Amino acid sequence: MPMISRQDSSATAPIVAFLAVFAVVGFGLLSAEVATGHSATPNAVPTPNPIFAPLISTLHSKTSVPLLLPTVMPQNDLPIYASIGNATSTAFRVILERSTDCDGAYACQYGRYAGKISSGTPPGVPVQLANGITAYFQAATCGGAGCTASVLAWNVNGYEYSEENKAGQQADMVSEANSVASF
Repeated sequence: MPMISRQDSSATAPIVAFLAVFAVVGFGLLSAEVATGHSATPNAVPTPNPIFAPLISTLHSKTSVPLLLPTVMPQNDLPIYASIGNATSTAFRVILERSTDCDGAYACQYGRYAGKISSGTPPGVPVQLANGITAYFQAATCGGAGCTASVLAWNVNGYEYSEENKAGQQADMVSEANSVASF
């Protein structure tokens, strides 16, 4: 077996080139998975965020709207609990609350995720999602009675999906929307 000296770079150049390409492609696939919440591996099954997992079978039994739910949620100091706000054959709404005994009270809600048959372009400022879909963002407003929720909505295959977060920041909401997967 011939020895390769350090000065003989012609023998190592193909190996170095292969490793460089492998590192860039491998990192790109990992970055895509981290950024979108989806695996870059074909046929990979997405994992629902644990707060949604107990609701998925009930939602499937009550609605014909395809379930698109985020796999990534923002990091918070307070826990978030999910419950079904409503589910019909043409729509669903999941309520995110700060306590298990909220019972739908708006005061302790964190936000909502919803899907319904689309009725056109949602209102708001256009924002590009990572998958090329245009979403529409409406910032929260505050007045004498409190603040509204920020809303990010988008259409996919004839359905409108939306997320509402109390005083939600556009970047955080876009990150959540970029992580949605079908369940």
